[in-house]
Amino acid sequence: MMGPPPGFGAPQAAPIEPVMAPVPVEIHRESQPEPMMAESLSAPALGLPPSGPAPTPLAAPSLGLGATAQIASRPVARALEPQVGNEYQEVLGQVVRQARQRGGDGAAGDEVARARLRPLVEQTARAVGPMPAGVTVERLTRDALAEIAGSGALEALLEDGETTAVVIDGAGAVHAARGGAIAATGQWFSSSEAAAECLDRWLGAQGFNRGASSHIDTVVHGGVRVVAAYAPLVPHGVVATLERAAARPASLQELATRGVLSAPAVALLHNALVSRRNIVVVGARGAGRTTLLAALLGELPAGDRVALVEAHDELSRARRSALSFRAQGASGWGPAVQLALSMRAGRVAFGDSNAEVARAFVGRLTTGSEGMLLGFEGPSADAGLHALAALAAHPTGFEKGDAALRLGASQPLVIELSRLGDGNVRVSAIGEGRLDEGRLYVEALFVLRAEGVDAHGALSTQLVPTGATPGF
Repeated sequence: MMGPPPGFGAPQAAPIEPVMAPVPVEIHRESQPEPMMAESLSAPALGLPPSGPAPTPLAAPSLGLGATAQIASRPVARALEPQVGNEYQEVLGQVVRQARQRGGDGAAGDEVARARLRPLVEQTARAVGPMPAGVTVERLTRDALAEIAGSGALEALLEDGETTAVVIDGAGAVHAARGGAIAATGQWFSSSEAAAECLDRWLGAQGFNRGASSHIDTVVHGGVRVVAAYAPLVPHGVVATLERAAARPASLQELATRGVLSAPAVALLHNALVSRRNIVVVGARGAGRTTLLAALLGELPAGDRVALVEAHDELSRARRSALSFRAQGASGWGPAVQLALSMRAGRVAFGDSNAEVARAFVGRLTTGSEGMLLGFEGPSADAGLHALAALAAHPTGFEKGDAALRLGASQPLVIELSRLGDGNVRVSAIGEGRLDEGRLYVEALFVLRAEGVDAHGALSTQLVPTGATPGF
């Protein structure tokens, strides 16, 4: 999930005063395995450049996707509500229960019912005793109406096209993101059971019925992926994550403005695209791979004919003119990949990777294909490139080591993304795949450095060049 779209929450904070020493501190990986020989590639392994003390990417598993100087952790970019605790949940529950006892009820999307119920709910809200600080009768009335005749706290968030993720925790609190860090919204359901009821009501409006299942992992209308667990898999109610691509994909320049990339790194990526270099984007789930791939697609010349293979309608939003093929399930990837390769497109982009995709990507290198884009789930650039080679060689693909040799010889640009400890997603390294005496490794071109931490734990970082020269 590499937004991303604008940060979700309050207006962007002023630059942070670092509380650490002003001297930049590079964060090194805890361990670095020996470089792997291409001819003995039987399993994924990490590799290092054979020589040179190039700076090491900032790389704890929690750190990641690109950065520039003095990037603050941002709360949700539009403060929907004052931040209130579960005392608001208790008051909301009181209003919902009393309104229902007085005959108030409705169905999701029933605006007639809302108009009819509003006077009753507002009267009930006004009768509530002292309210939590910052809470108004209008807000209480609106939230109670949404829960009685709608999808509750999900409504305002999902109606905002820039919301990229919504999380419902076990207590009924709601967190959200607009492509940046997930943060509290101040929104609550009246109970965890009410959260489950409202989520089911919203799913029903999208044409999905979970029946008696206690867990779901599905994509509904509009490309929203819903992963949810209900009682008895959770103590009560529901725990859920809803994710979707931004309505308008961000450009590389916008990502730089938000601190995901630096201006010099954007220039490097632009040159790589113009030079038709093959690009591999590596990161864990939620680190922004799709967001960066979409930005790269948006940077391509309008005349480039592109074929896309992806599981969900995400990259195609950034390239409406592309030949888009949907890969569904284990059996769906093979046909989608073969069709994309048969369309004589100038470029092919793969939203994700499995054995079929890995073999196709590495196989196309033999024919001299250029300008391919590939998303790969992995912890680092080194690990991702080696795992890609191993995946292409297993179980019926290339000879051991052959895939690694092909990858290294083509010198793909490898972009590493991850999520920082403060919740923000950054590009943590950009490198180039290379060979040295048969060894596949990634030569670092840019690395992420931490320069300080503010009083709230937000990192100030820079994505800086290492001085290594790219091969294009």
